[in-house]
Amino acid sequence: MIYGERIRLRAIEHDDLKVIVGWRNDPDIYSNFYEHEPLSQAMQVKWFDNFLKRQDEKFWIAETLEDSVPIGTIALIDIDLRNRKAEIGRVLIASNKHRNGGYGSEMFELILKYSFEHLNLNRLYLDVFAENAKAVSFYRKIGLTEEGCYRKHIFSRGAYRDILVFSLLAEEYFSRI
Repeated sequence: MIYGERIRLRAIEHDDLKVIVGWRNDPDIYSNFYEHEPLSQAMQVKWFDNFLKRQDEKFWIAETLEDSVPIGTIALIDIDLRNRKAEIGRVLIASNKHRNGGYGSEMFELILKYSFEHLNLNRLYLDVFAENAKAVSFYRKIGLTEEGCYRKHIFSRGAYRDILVFSLLAEEYFSRI
């Protein structure tokens, strides 16, 4: 487990899948993911079985230290140890109760510390729908660099949508701690 001040990141377990399906099917969350269909329990189980076989991905449940309540997820995807890079993905804070309370910032600080100080990565990156103003503002606020835009890159909800790409380099991370 990875411990912060108010949350911990723990490995995903089979028992978490039902909760994740509920989160991912919430319209407020679903609209910011790239999937084009509702997620079933069977689909999540199939994903989990494949995930367990992978060596290039880590997935965590964020839960409160106070009462061990799961509040969200975060992952490292396509971990490339040769080139020392990975994508940050599957980022969500599930309930409005835990949004805008600093939990997302703490989740990111934990994943950045793990990535740069433990895995010795050189580069982290992520992408986000350009019109997801809250996420774009958050990524800028925590110091990620906006690298560019994939114009009309994802077809979702009946239209092609722009995707912004953000990153953080190890030297940038270490200069601020």
